[in-house]
Formats: sequence, C-alpha cells, structure tokens
Amino acid sequence: MIHRILNTTAIFFISCAISALVVGASPTVPFVPVAVGGAAYGKAGTRLLVVGGNAMTNTLAGPNLNQFFALDLTVPWQASSPAWIEMNNKSVPTQTLFTGAVSVDGSLFVTFRSGNILSYRYRIDKDEWSPSAVVVQDPQVVGLFPATDLSTDSTSGNIYVAGGYQGDDTQMYVYDPAKDAMLPSFSIPSNQLLDRNSYAAAYVKSRQSIFYFGGIARNGITSPGDITEFVSATQTWSTLSFSGNPGVSRPPHRVNLCMVANDDGTKVVVFGGVLDNSIWATDIWVLDVQTLLWTMGPVNQLPRQNPVCAIAGNTFVAWGGFDPTDSIGTTVLYDIGLNQMVSSYTPSASYVAASNKGSKNIIIISTCSVLAIVVVLGLSYWIFRRRKTTMGSYLSIGSSKRNRNSEPSSFISIRDSVFSSMPESATAIKMVDYLEHSGRRQEHPLRPVSSSNRGTGFQPYSVNYDHRRDPQKLEQQQYQQQQQRSSQPNRTSKYEYDPYPIRQVQDPHAYRPQDDPTIAALKEKRILKREIEKQKLELELQKQQMKLEQQRQELLRWNPNRAALSDGVGVEPVRAAVVGGTAGAEGSAQVPAMKKRDGVR
Repeated sequence: MIHRILNTTAIFFISCAISALVVGASPTVPFVPVAVGGAAYGKAGTRLLVVGGNAMTNTLAGPNLNQFFALDLTVPWQASSPAWIEMNNKSVPTQTLFTGAVSVDGSLFVTFRSGNILSYRYRIDKDEWSPSAVVVQDPQVVGLFPATDLSTDSTSGNIYVAGGYQGDDTQMYVYDPAKDAMLPSFSIPSNQLLDRNSYAAAYVKSRQSIFYFGGIARNGITSPGDITEFVSATQTWSTLSFSGNPGVSRPPHRVNLCMVANDDGTKVVVFGGVLDNSIWATDIWVLDVQTLLWTMGPVNQLPRQNPVCAIAGNTFVAWGGFDPTDSIGTTVLYDIGLNQMVSSYTPSASYVAASNKGSKNIIIISTCSVLAIVVVLGLSYWIFRRRKTTMGSYLSIGSSKRNRNSEPSSFISIRDSVFSSMPESATAIKMVDYLEHSGRRQEHPLRPVSSSNRGTGFQPYSVNYDHRRDPQKLEQQQYQQQQQRSSQPNRTSKYEYDPYPIRQVQDPHAYRPQDDPTIAALKEKRILKREIEKQKLELELQKQQMKLEQQRQELLRWNPNRAALSDGVGVEPVRAAVVGGTAGAEGSAQVPAMKKRDGVR
C-alpha cells in the first residue's frame, strides 16, 4: 500500500512539473471581456470585480452574459489592454442593469437583482457563487430595481438600498451580508432623496456617510443637482450645498451615471449618464469632500451610461456601458491630481505594497505546502521502513543486532515459555537443530518444500522424526545433515522442517541462532546434564562393582576353595543383573543356588 502511495505521489508531482513546463512554454492569450453595459461591479481590495451585463448592438438589446472577470489594479497596464483576469463564472447571475457591493472585510461580493432571489453572493476567498438564503415571495415588495445603486457602510458593515423602481420606494432597506439576512427597514423622509431610482450612491469614508446623486422620481419630477447625505449611525438625512469654479456651479442632474469615492473618502468622481434633456453626458466631475468644491474635468469623452468605474490611488478608471447604439468596450483613465486623461495606468505605492504582501502570503503558503508534502512523504517512508523492519524481525524470529530488551514482549514471553517447559529429550534436540539452521528472513508462510520440487505445488509442513530412534544416532544423523546444508546453503532437504525453503534473503542482519543467548544456554544445559548423567552412571557402576566384590568375598567365606568362581560362570548372572539395574533381586536369587550346587558336588 505504501508503495502505491509513493508511486502515485511521484507520478502526481512529475505530472505537475510537466504541466507547469508546458504551460510556461506555451504563449498566454490575454483575456478580453465582451463589451457590455449595466454590469454589476464592486472594488474588492486591489481588484475591480465585474459580473453580468448586456451586449447591445445597433440599439438592439443583446443577450445578458454570465461573464465574470476582474481588473488587476496592482500592475501597470495600457488603456488599450487592461490587465483583465477571468474569474469563475459558474453559477453567476445572468442579469443586466443590476448593482453590486463588497463587504467591509473584502471577503464577499454581493449583487442584488429583482425576482424571488434577493441576491447572489460570491465568496472571494473560496472563489464560489451561491444564491442568498433570503427569498422574496413578492418581488414588488422589495423594490430593488436593478438600476438602483447601493453602498456598504464601513461602520456597521450593512448594505443600504434606498427606494427602488418598483414596490414601496419610501423605505430604506438594510441587508446584513455577514448573516445573509434582511434587517428592519425604515422610512425615508418625504423631503429627502426625491429621486429614488436610477441614481448613484457612494460611501464616503471621511464623513462616514452615504452620498446620493442624480436619479429619477416615479412621478417624473426631478430634483436639482444636489447631493443627499445619509448618516447610518444616526439615521439622519441632509442636503449638501456646494460651490464651484467661476462660471460653473455643479454638475447637471442626470440618471444612469457612475459615482465613486476614493479609498480615504477625500474625492468623489461623477462620470457619464444621461442628462435631463436626453443628451448623453461626456463630462467628468470631481468633488473635494473637505471643501465641498466641484471641479470639472476634460470633456468630449465617449458618451456612455451604466458604466463600470472605480478609483485606484489617484486614478479614476471606467469601462463598458452603453452609448446611443452599442455597448462600449473601451477604458477611460483619468488622473485626478493632474486633472487630465491618461493612456496608461500606474499603480500607487499602497497598491504595490498590498500586492507584495499578497505575494509574500502566497510564497509563505506555497512554502508551507511544500514542507507539509515533504513531511508527509518522509513520514510515509518512515512508516514503510518501520513496517518492513518489523515484519522482517517477526519473520526472522530475531536479529543479531538486537538485544532482548529491543524484541517484542509477546515474542519474548512465548519463546521463554516454550523453552522453559521443553523437556530435555530428542524433541528439544531436534528443535535446537532446527532453530540453528532455519534462521533466515522469509516472506511467505507457504512455499514448495524444495527448489527441486518447485512444480509439485504446495505441501504442508512436516517433521521427519521417529521417537523410537536412538537419540545419539539421531544427533549424529542431524550433524551430517547440518554439514550437507552448510555445503549447499541454497537447497533444503525434502524432509526438513523449513516452512520457507525457496525464498532466502541474504541479510547481514539476519537472525543467527548461535548468537541467541537462549539457545546457547539450552545447549550448555544439555551438555551439562549429559555430563552429570555420565558421572552418575559411572558412580553407579562403581557402586555395583563394589557390591559384586562384597558378594565375592562373602562367597569365599562360605567356600574358600572355590575362589575361582568369581571369574566363572556362576558369577555372570550377578554381573548381568547389576548392569541391567536389578542387581539386588538377581544377586539374592543366585547365592542360594550356588550353595546347593556346592553341596551336591
């Protein structure tokens, strides 16, 4: 199993390396989005996210697209070729003339639309889309007309939607993106925010409030070019008064425009839209939030409405939208500090630093991933080697390099119990001889009995031993077999008790019985016991000889003239009885017979 894991891992890494080389060698075709208008957008950190929109051609509305892409604001690029990034468009909302907003922490991009589904949510960290859990039974109740703008309050983190084209346009709707829930709405004063659809909204960080500009009312009555301010913390409304350059007071009122604030909330830019006299606007305006002073930028830009826009550093970026006949796919770059149009985008230092921080995080994550993979591979290899060593030690009974403390406790207990209870007999001798000559590392418990009998199948184990045979002859025969095996180490006898006679691994660390202290002790015990038995037997013979000598002396006292009987036939039964182990009985039976025979003679 470990072999398969290691092989699969190696194949995977080799495939990844080859794929990386192929991808690196092949030319990369830059992504170019289809020109659309009415797309939902939102700036998430250093990226401008864009989704959906309609591709209009020759004043005819085209299909609503499900494209989803982003503009990278951390690298320099030309207006003719922006740094577009294609994003995951699986399950994206196919809609146009709808709006979007990004959560305060930059982890969630929310788009609102009309219909039974309140919104679609894009998890930036997981790169996945999902519908909102909030279901609107009657779409007319929540008047979230697609052209209605919305903004995120950085203080509370809630998204505010004022009015709408359909339903009750007198309410301010509040959505909590973290909980994916609608909060209680409240009424908009009748004298504030008269134009409650097709307007533009932007959250101004420096004032912690939302600016509303432009739009149209349901009864057709429009307000002048004022900005309505809403403070979410106190839920208060007010109308701001402005001044302007000499001869220019403020931007004219318009609908379907783009309004966005910079990161610190010191500048607000108004761009595009359609004026009250149905003239398509070509101007651009900048509001200084500190002084409430409007500044008019260059004119004669391509007219467009419902574009995508954002401010990155000191540069205003706009893309897409509708002109009077088609969708527009060109990009507008405006330098706010220089008050002029530019043809290239240069990221500010803060955006570059954010990119470097992200790159460092990616490098750290990649390094940690590689280290984790190395650790896993090393651990797998260690487990594999440990398992292999453990199996080898069990199969080979032991190892010459190991001591008894390093052996498994179960093996020690079983081995000690077997040898302690084993009788000193031919069986013990046979077991010792077997352990001496079968200590090889094997791998399979069932193999052919011998290499010469390889094709006859598998045979059970057998012990060629006859208890009726003399132990000394058996030991001599086993010694001859041992000499034969030592001369032919790769062949085994057909009748040998060797369960693994085929596969023999020559291992310098293999188990050698002569190094096993238990077997050595058993041998010494056997030799000592034989010596003791031999001494006992010699002592017994000496005792019997002394007893015979006493009997002989006794006979001489009875018949001094028959001293030669000690070497004659009459004494032989006594000597034979002594050797047989029944000297007492036979001796007592022979002495009277000899006396009677002497009397007869």
